[in-house]
Amino acid sequence: MKKIIYILVLSLFIFNCSKSDDDTCNTFLECNDGSTWILNYDFSSVSVLYRINNNIKNPFEQWIIFDGEDCYYQGDFEADFDFTITENTKDKLVIKIDLGGGDSETASFSIVNGELKEIYSQYISGESYEEILIFQETTIDVDNLTICP
Repeated sequence: MKKIIYILVLSLFIFNCSKSDDDTCNTFLECNDGSTWILNYDFSSVSVLYRINNNIKNPFEQWIIFDGEDCYYQGDFEADFDFTITENTKDKLVIKIDLGGGDSETASFSIVNGELKEIYSQYISGESYEEILIFQETTIDVDNLTICP
């Protein structure tokens, strides 16, 4: 009888101390590391791909393709922007880009209903602009894209 009680107590301890699925990641970048997203603009002939990286120095990789072209232009987030991550919680990532002279851009990312929602806002010369972009998750292998020269 003691053995049965001991096994029951031990099993309760083991199952209660194991991590749940919700505890496997703590930040937006960590939770979405390696996921790839595509945005097809309705009003233009361009598509944008993002891959999220669990890397605060290079949180995104970006590829752009224009209709009729057979290669992608690759952006280097780390090299192209002077940015600061102002929030990296489990459900939200906010990046601020300093453009100098008091001008800035802010991109706020969250996953909503299985889609990557980006709220992009820009403040330039006292004028503000905001756009909401919705990306769909994709299985496109960005490591094997043809990159434009």
